[in-house]
Amino acid sequence: MYAIAVNVFLSTSLFERTVNATPDSVFIQYERAWSILPGRVHTKKLWIRGKDSQVEWALELDDCTFDVSFLDLATKKKFHVTRVDAEGIAFRLRRRIPSPAATAEYVAALPPIPGFAPIPVRPAEAPDLRERWDDAHWRLWTIHLENVDARAWREIWVDTLRIEGRNRLGGSFYLKPLREVIVGPVDVEAQETRVGVGGRSLVERVEGTARIAMRRFDPRVVDDAGLVRSIELATDLRGEVPDLAHLPRSMRPLEVSGPVHVGRLALRIDAGTLREGTDVALQLPAFGVVVRDHRVRAALEARARARRDDGGLALAFEIGARGLVAAAPGGPAILRAGEASVAGRTSTDLFDLLGDLRARAAVRDAETDLRAGGLRARGHPTIEASFEVNGERARGTLDVRDDRLHLSFRDVDAATALAAHASVRDWAWRKDDLAVDDARVDLRDLRANVRGRGAGVAISRIGVRAPHVALADPLARLDVAVSVAGAAVHDAAPLNALLAKEGGAQIVANDGALDAEIRASVVDRVARGTLRAHARAVGVGGQALRVLGEIDVAASVDRWSFDDRRVTFASRVIVADLEARFDARGAPAATAKRVELTARIDDLDTRSPSLRAGDYELRVSGARLDDARRLDALLPPETFLAIESGRAEGSAELAISSRRRVARGSVAIALRDAGLRFHETRLSGDFDVTTKLSGFDPDRETLDLRGSRIALRNVAASTEASLKTAAWHGEVDLLKADLRIGDPPAIDAFVQLHARDASPILALVLRDMPETFGDLLRAPELAGQARFTVDGGRFAVRDAHARGGDTTIRGSYAVAGERRHGACLVAKGPLAVGLAVDDRGTTLRFWRLETWLREQGAAVIGLFESNGVSPPRAPAPGARSR
Repeated sequence: MYAIAVNVFLSTSLFERTVNATPDSVFIQYERAWSILPGRVHTKKLWIRGKDSQVEWALELDDCTFDVSFLDLATKKKFHVTRVDAEGIAFRLRRRIPSPAATAEYVAALPPIPGFAPIPVRPAEAPDLRERWDDAHWRLWTIHLENVDARAWREIWVDTLRIEGRNRLGGSFYLKPLREVIVGPVDVEAQETRVGVGGRSLVERVEGTARIAMRRFDPRVVDDAGLVRSIELATDLRGEVPDLAHLPRSMRPLEVSGPVHVGRLALRIDAGTLREGTDVALQLPAFGVVVRDHRVRAALEARARARRDDGGLALAFEIGARGLVAAAPGGPAILRAGEASVAGRTSTDLFDLLGDLRARAAVRDAETDLRAGGLRARGHPTIEASFEVNGERARGTLDVRDDRLHLSFRDVDAATALAAHASVRDWAWRKDDLAVDDARVDLRDLRANVRGRGAGVAISRIGVRAPHVALADPLARLDVAVSVAGAAVHDAAPLNALLAKEGGAQIVANDGALDAEIRASVVDRVARGTLRAHARAVGVGGQALRVLGEIDVAASVDRWSFDDRRVTFASRVIVADLEARFDARGAPAATAKRVELTARIDDLDTRSPSLRAGDYELRVSGARLDDARRLDALLPPETFLAIESGRAEGSAELAISSRRRVARGSVAIALRDAGLRFHETRLSGDFDVTTKLSGFDPDRETLDLRGSRIALRNVAASTEASLKTAAWHGEVDLLKADLRIGDPPAIDAFVQLHARDASPILALVLRDMPETFGDLLRAPELAGQARFTVDGGRFAVRDAHARGGDTTIRGSYAVAGERRHGACLVAKGPLAVGLAVDDRGTTLRFWRLETWLREQGAAVIGLFESNGVSPPRAPAPGARSR
């Protein structure tokens, strides 16, 4: 009776009406089913599918014998199987997703389940909360499989993950939809198994065993972490990964590639933690990774094992690399290493693998070739690093040593030994706010020279120290100290090659020496710091002048803003035993015992620097120039004045304050046995120039030179004509004078003259006047005043008025380039005559002299101002100067 009744039930629609009353939740179908013994059912092509608000799934068994409780089927809506013996198994499961997430690519990779729509869209309506939380309204089927022995397990397909092969599965499974899930333990034997994601093969030829169990969890409340912590897993597997590039992007935060040979994958996981017995061995013969467009490739071997040490249970790991090559974006290799390794221990918590990380890394037998901004560095470094991670904080050190570092920049080659160290004490690594707490770079025995030339620069040591560097924004906070010790400068060419611009001032040296120290700190893009340097036989020079000496430099920057480019600083430069050369060979052309310059600059705009922002002091003592002709190189080009012979001595003591708008001090220059040429007229004798500072106008950038004096002794004047003078003396006092500091400089002054007579003046002006006529105009004991102006290559004497004996002279004279023009009215007793001078020579005038003198004065001014540039206006005598 049992066999007849059960087989009728299984082979007619009674089974479908009983079991499949709610086909949208659970549906069971088979091609053929029969039963002989009570509770034991044999099936062909058994197929079970089900779904809830979260997932859809299907189970297919080709041949299956199972013991089932018909009472549970009829009364409890429970498919309870106490034993399963199956052959040919496939299982598919897919999560139901919101419709916007159902992209065509994603849907194409999902397992199809007959009877359900192609796209597993999550219901838009609100879930039935009564069914979800109130057992009185729960009407779903329960699936409970026990003692399963499934052979020829051909497929498990979960979302885009698909496992195929010849496998055997045994264990148990319990599913009460919306209420409870229990898995296993389930034992799996894998042979020739393949794992793929999204149609791409991830792992092939998988062999070995695995046991998985999931402790009871409630799908209504469990999250991803809770789901993982419910798993107990034990594996012993082997396999091959064809290419890491096939991994889903979510599984490879970096762009990786290359095959992997999984020699052993023995995992022991319980409650989200790796347990003792975990042992992973991997080989990656052609590993590649791209990090910020930098490419790295190497042959890797990796081993990881969970074991106990003094710190408790930890995951110990070792990674070795051979043939490591790193290349810049689109460029050649920047690092080659025969051997590299990383070894350490870390946490066994899968949710916090970096929570207790301790590791050391080393790179040996390496070659580097780095290029950046024209600089090339080649070497053979040894790199060692250690790092620790404890929760949210990390610390570590990095050391780089290279005894054969070669540097090149432009045409400069250098060799040195490098030792670099960096340490991080407290890095919030999840926030990516990395800051180096101690960075040190030491270069020793540096040798640099311009390619193709001999010895250049040798430096015993260059040290850089940075107690703190915020790498994300270095100018937010930075402390740095730089020191240069034992520098020997035989040829300054390597140093000059590092300068940004050519053709300007350059460093010069005569077997010199240099030591320097810089300390700086930056907070919120505002810097402050100090500079101290000492140099011997080192200086600066350009095309016309080279200055060397024993130099001491001290400077302090109170504030330097990188945003508005404004700086406040103070500096002091002392040069002892100064030597100035106008060419690279021969004896020094000029010397000075001591030159001292101090400056205090407040709020200087570096985009448009000006003297308005500072206070300056200059002291010069014992200055001597054996050949005064060398001063010609410092005069403006195309000037009317030239120094042709003599020697010079000088001293200076000046102070200029822009803040207080004052200037004081003097400059004394003595020319001895000097020869000067003024156009075709030559002067010889002794000239003493004493320049006094009496004021400063920073707005106009002019200095007040009132009180300055020029003393002339034993002066002889001669021209191409016959007018000559000898043993003449005189003094010129600047009653009012303004010196414009510019390019070119200019001076405008009211001068007073006291002289023996007017003979040198006549010689300067009246080049072709007969000597007998000049003797009548010599004006003994000459005294007078005039306005004197020099602006670049232009020169003018205006409104001159002088008297000597019974002779009175009034007039003006100007020189502009190769042109000259002048006129004067000479009165001697009751007689008067006008003298005019221009490019054609000297002419006389005997009538309408006052009118003529005014017209000629206007012509003189017109010549001086012919280029449209007016000289600075000096205050009239008696007016107050700023």
